[in-house]
Amino acid sequence: MAASTNPIIRLFSAVLGLFRIFQAVILNLIFVFLVIVIVVALVGQPPLVIPQGSALVLNPAGTIVEQTTVSNPLDTLVNQNINVGPEGEVLLQDILDVINFAADDSRITSMVLRTDNLAGAALSHLQEVGRAMQSFRERNKKIYAVAGNYTQAQYYLASNADEIMLNSYGAVGLEGFGAWQNYFGDAIKKLGINVHIFRVGAYKSAVEPYTQNAMSIEARENYTRLLGDLWENYVTDISTRRDLAQGVLEDLINNQDVHLANYNGDTAELALQSHLVDRSESLGDSITYLRTQIGADGDSFPSVDYQPYLRSKQR
Repeated sequence: MAASTNPIIRLFSAVLGLFRIFQAVILNLIFVFLVIVIVVALVGQPPLVIPQGSALVLNPAGTIVEQTTVSNPLDTLVNQNINVGPEGEVLLQDILDVINFAADDSRITSMVLRTDNLAGAALSHLQEVGRAMQSFRERNKKIYAVAGNYTQAQYYLASNADEIMLNSYGAVGLEGFGAWQNYFGDAIKKLGINVHIFRVGAYKSAVEPYTQNAMSIEARENYTRLLGDLWENYVTDISTRRDLAQGVLEDLINNQDVHLANYNGDTAELALQSHLVDRSESLGDSITYLRTQIGADGDSFPSVDYQPYLRSKQR
């Protein structure tokens, strides 16, 4: 059958042909890309080179948790980050594993703890990490903590270090433990909402926010006892590690205005003179000091970041 001489039909045939060619090229490119991704995933990245005498840089970013929030697997693949969760979460077991790996690694002779991006953690989690850090030190490996400021959680971790360095414009933010709760008793009544509650026992305070406007005596007693026990553990651990006399931390918190006045409002100097930290200086000076302790590598010191190091150990 002869080819159609209709120019419109011939035009559409040509466009269709070009489309098919374009489609084939795109599909082939996608196929090649998938093959490359699979090969790279199977072969893996080249071995991580760690110079002898390196420091493990432990700089967790986010909140330390036992189980990260469930995330989209595609996001995890794209991010290529096995240590940080979707909401800035750091897996506790990853932190423990990387410290234990480094403790047994002869190439790693020290640790530099950077806590500036640590958002928080439960005291029990901090204690677990602290025990791993103490085990690291028992291998005759030093730990240096460096930060611009220390929150309560950050300082607890830093207290496990041989030396704590604080920016000369920074502070150690100790304030004790506390708890608070919103109460909606009057608001619910004004809105005409009926609340049906079944409660047995004076210390069952979970439903109090819906029936009262303030914390009950029993609830306050519970919180005081719980937070008091936690705070006692916190103070005891830090006082032991920093060789502080009993009552020093409480005095610094309860009379902070008086202590600050003695140092003209200089929070870093207060922390230094109170033996909460060992050095008060700029970050550049801290790096220079670490170069004298760990070794020089250009403008810094030989080091390996904990995330690629952990990935290399988990292959």
